[in-house]
Amino acid sequence: MMVYLPESNHLVVTDGGDSAVQLVDCKEYRIIKTIKLGQGVDHGVLNPVNKYYYVESGGGPSARHMFSA
Repeated sequence: MMVYLPESNHLVVTDGGDSAVQLVDCKEYRIIKTIKLGQGVDHGVLNPVNKYYYVESGGGPSARHMFSA
């Protein structure tokens, strides 16, 4: 899952293979932040109202994670 943030020219990438969320600077074409998560990262969605990016992973008590975009 990827979401483009035009205000900051960043791309948020949810990577199930690496079990992480990465923030990519689209001007420099480089990863500027990585947040490692538990296994089973499935998908993410951006709430356009509050600018929070929600990530769901494979279950358990810490299955959902929320990040401010």
